[in-house]
Amino acid sequence: MVDISPTLIGKSERLNADDLSEEGRIITVTDVRLTNDREQPLAIGYAGDNGRPYYPCVTMRRVIAHLWGTDGRLYKGRQLHLYRDPTVTFGKETVGGIRIKGASHITGAVNCSMTVGRGKKKRITIQPIRGGASQGGEAPTGGAIPPEAQKWADGFIQRIRAAKSGDALERITQEQDVIRARNRLRNEAPSLEEIVSAAITEKLGSFGNEEASSWV
Repeated sequence: MVDISPTLIGKSERLNADDLSEEGRIITVTDVRLTNDREQPLAIGYAGDNGRPYYPCVTMRRVIAHLWGTDGRLYKGRQLHLYRDPTVTFGKETVGGIRIKGASHITGAVNCSMTVGRGKKKRITIQPIRGGASQGGEAPTGGAIPPEAQKWADGFIQRIRAAKSGDALERITQEQDVIRARNRLRNEAPSLEEIVSAAITEKLGSFGNEEASSWV
């Protein structure tokens, strides 16, 4: 077999929509940095990017912030499922563009409102990536999370987000029932425990705490 796939990648310093199919690929974030480009101010490096990072458009930046919060330091190691949407327009032209269909570190499907034109919005649903995936791979199929674990984590994350202070957050996490439940997650659903831990760290950061405490 002579695989011509490498010859299909355009010469560019960034990931382009034409590099993706409508099925897309899953990328694992390795680096997040701000740029001096007003049109493309955010560059997301990923495993195997060969120096061609993903520059999300403003609409996708809003989606990412809605999913993961605005602290880019927390994105490293997380995953996005990117695909080519052939219906994306630029001005009056239909040119295609990169969209997000899935993400890790969310506990369930997340609905987002996306601007698709002047005064026009479209509702999209971002699906959770379960159990990780290899760079460039398809959506993972293994590592099913027990429904009762998912239900507990969803409720606990709501409590985390409702905490009014760092002290209140610490009290929640130190409850004996919570400690036992998280220990069980580490054994039965480690990917879900990572999501819980990330939610605590993100909430802690919203109170101005730069470093995670030992109880996270």
